[in-house]
Amino acid sequence: MAGFELSREDVGDTTFLRLSGTFDVDAAKALESTLGNLATTGEVVVDFSKVRDFFDLSLSVVAPTLAQRAVQLRGLRGHQARMFEYFGIPSAAKSVETGPG
Repeated sequence: MAGFELSREDVGDTTFLRLSGTFDVDAAKALESTLGNLATTGEVVVDFSKVRDFFDLSLSVVAPTLAQRAVQLRGLRGHQARMFEYFGIPSAAKSVETGPG
């Protein structure tokens, strides 16, 4: 998992998971594990804004977990938001913020 970092910050009832570096299959497994181990009933925000390389294949790993839980996705580019939609995670329902790309 070279070049990937996942940090967690709890603010009130909201858990922020901030990702940076390369989001590949190993990074997706780390995110999946973290989401699976969250013992919170509050809001969960996954922030992709500092991900510099995004491998589409990684979504096949984490999409089932994201689809089972109410999660806000932030910092996605247009292509990335579309890829989440292809995996059954509607961007509008998940509050995905899109940027250029």
